[in-house]
Amino acid sequence: MIAVAAMGARKQVADVEGPRLRLVPPAGGPARSPREDSRSRALVALVVTIVLALAVGAALTTLATSLAMGRAIDSAAWHAHVVRDGETLWDIAGSSGVSADTQEIVRAIVDRNGAAGGRVQAGETIMVPSAY
Repeated sequence: MIAVAAMGARKQVADVEGPRLRLVPPAGGPARSPREDSRSRALVALVVTIVLALAVGAALTTLATSLAMGRAIDSAAWHAHVVRDGETLWDIAGSSGVSADTQEIVRAIVDRNGAAGGRVQAGETIMVPSAY
């Protein structure tokens, strides 16, 4: 105990203690061990790897399908077709019998015939792919 004189009177003051300090965990919750951190990082890396693998697989599948369609058009026999009144390139491509996407067939017809703006006129003769 410490004795202190105040206004001529002696008062006894209790032992003076400093503020009590205690450790508080970070705001994000309790601290994690380095082992837990490395597991979390490994899990995130695994998920990212799986997502990237799926994206690359989808892109390769799309590319392979597109190349296969292109080969189907390239290997098709071509014949002359006279455009009828009201007929569009989509109509002609859809009835070609080639096992490829109609849009790819239209693109091939336009490339082969130089159809301006992808349009044809009735009575015009164009080259069209056809199935064997």
